Amino acid sequence: MPHSFYSNFKKLLGKYVVKKLRENKAIQHVPLAHLRGDTFDNIAILDEAQNTTISGLKLFISRMGDGSKIIILGDADQTDLKLKAGQKSGIQDAFERFKNIKGVAFMEFTEEDIVRSSLLIQLMKRYKTQ
Repeated sequence: MPHSFYSNFKKLLGKYVVKKLRENKAIQHVPLAHLRGDTFDNIAILDEAQNTTISGLKLFISRMGDGSKIIILGDADQTDLKLKAGQKSGIQDAFERFKNIKGVAFMEFTEEDIVRSSLLIQLMKRYKTQ
């Protein structure tokens, strides 16, 4: 099970609520590779999307059912993909491909949005200068 995914839910909802939601399968973790043939009927969240390929992100998006919502989270600067020069991750491609489509929204965060540590803001800014 992805630790950060559930730990963030626990921070927001509490350990007991998350336990009950998991027991009732109201929230569940499904590896991207196991989504074929599935349809999202409510809300689906793709976390760590910076590590998806274009085809992997397309697979996730194509599961969208009528009236469902999908949320895609990721930081393109933190990809683990071994991309060749000029190659894009799925999230980078989606950001460019889906701009200006009604019903699609993007939210971009900056270093000032970091809530982990004030020192971290300064450290991350140093990565931007290279």
